[in-house]
Amino acid sequence: MYAAFVTDVFSRKFVGWALSDLMRTKALPLQALNQAVVFSVLWNIMCFVMIKPVGPKQDNF
Repeated sequence: MYAAFVTDVFSRKFVGWALSDLMRTKALPLQALNQAVVFSVLWNIMCFVMIKPVGPKQDNF
């Protein structure tokens, strides 16, 4: 079993990973990178959709 991990250097967190029975030098790291990119895009969309103003509406005259 082989594993490939993509790490965010700034936050020092794993942002993508992939597992495979075969060590394919091109495919395995690209699968991990693809997962990291897809997760990043989905995370940004979720954060944008979930941000809503909180509190009473203030009228500026």
